Amino acid sequence: MYSKMITSMGCATLLLSALTFIACDAESNTWQAEWVEPEPPCRTSSEDNCEYGTLVDDRDGQTYKTVKIRDQWWMKENLRFRYVEPTSTLDSSSFCYNDTLQYCEMDGRLYLWSAAMDSAGVYSDNGKGCGYASECNHADVVRGVCPLGWHLPSKEDWDILMESTGIGSFGGEKLKAVTSWNRNGSSWNLTGTDDYSFSAYPVAPMFYLNGQYDYGRRIYYGNDAVYWSTASKDSLNSIALILRSGDHHVSFGVYGFAKINATPVRCLKD
Repeated sequence: MYSKMITSMGCATLLLSALTFIACDAESNTWQAEWVEPEPPCRTSSEDNCEYGTLVDDRDGQTYKTVKIRDQWWMKENLRFRYVEPTSTLDSSSFCYNDTLQYCEMDGRLYLWSAAMDSAGVYSDNGKGCGYASECNHADVVRGVCPLGWHLPSKEDWDILMESTGIGSFGGEKLKAVTSWNRNGSSWNLTGTDDYSFSAYPVAPMFYLNGQYDYGRRIYYGNDAVYWSTASKDSLNSIALILRSGDHHVSFGVYGFAKINATPVRCLKD
């Protein structure tokens, strides 16, 4: 069992930052990129022509499915590596939902941004010192918590994925798995078409609320997928890619997701 009580860290600010992922600047709420011809979908309900591979993490022997989307090789599963470097207030920096190993096996681990970046410098120095209250934005590739030969996506890496799939601000269902998504009463069938076999599925983040970490927000289980990037929006928030159920939108680059929260990681091949 992890010790999750936090000492004096400016709770009012953190409460606001935990909600930042549903706050939006109306003047900049679209994802921007130069237009390129998108890659045709490689997967339909009746055919699958995607290019697949496997990744074995030599740190713990776990195997992951991978998929090629244009020139990028992505993990098509969430990382499950047990990164347990402590923070100044916690005895670990990655977690299983509800402290239950079964959720780690199904959904991958939930990582603080400091863990995703390997702030302790266990595996590389490019993300060293990047954690809560630090505004790191690296030009270099950041391995972070990822296996050797893979790295935590930068904002530019996510941009390329958006360009390659032609998603822009809309079309998020193209990245979503075809199962597990709630519809939230929507008349649209936005559970996912998974056109490129990225297979994003919803995993409830671990939020810092009212002075402690909260696994109890089951409302988010089945509703959201949030993935870290190496980019900072500011000292308290990272730029994150967010997919939501019942919604075409891909929220990215506009929304800040609080670095003190914990959420899954997808890695990209170097």
